[in-house]
Order: sequence, then structure tokens, then C-alpha cells
Amino acid sequence: MLFYQCSVVPEPVKENSIAVLPFANLSNDQRQYKTQSNEAYLHLLRGRKFNQIRTPEFLLRARDEFTMATKLDPKFAEAHVDLDIYIRAHSITNLLRIMLKQTDNLKNCAQANGHCCG
Repeated sequence: MLFYQCSVVPEPVKENSIAVLPFANLSNDQRQYKTQSNEAYLHLLRGRKFNQIRTPEFLLRARDEFTMATKLDPKFAEAHVDLDIYIRAHSITNLLRIMLKQTDNLKNCAQANGHCCG
């Protein structure tokens, strides 16, 4: 299966119980792809964590977290990228499942009709 996996998931730093995004040292060009919304950022991090667990339940939760991050901050490019990668990876996976099932069906049909299937 194809899945996007983030190698580093930055953790928000707690400062007086308020999450601070670790983007202070970024240039303005880099900052434009980030978010000013702590809540959107936390949804992105949860989505990445759920995406790594790889069970159907958690994969659906990952999709929901990425979607929520994009709704909270429509200009949050990282969240859009992660959601797009999630959708593409699962579309490819589903397409491969369908193709394998069709191949098995053709093989079973050929065997049932007495044709050789190597």
C-alpha cells in the first residue's frame, strides 16, 4: 500500500499552558504556507498521527482531522497537501484492490470453463 508518512511531526511547545506554533524562525515566504491557528495546526498533527496507525478506523479519523484543519484555515497549505496525499494514496489503494479482484474473477472464470490459468 502507498501511504505518505511524515518523517518529523513537530510538537507544539507549551508556554504558560498555551500551545505556541514552532514557526517563529521561518522566513515570510515559508510562513505563508503555515497557519496562525493553533487549532488547525493541532488537527494537522493529530491527522498525521492517526495516518501512521494504519487501521481503517484511524485512517478515517486522519482524513477527518486533515479536513477540519483545512476548514479552520483554508489557506493552510500543509493541511491541504496532507489531505490530498491521503486521498490520492487511498484512491490508488482502492484501484489496486479492484484490479486484483477482477484478475481473480477472470482466473476463476477461466478455471470454471476449463481454460488453463498459469
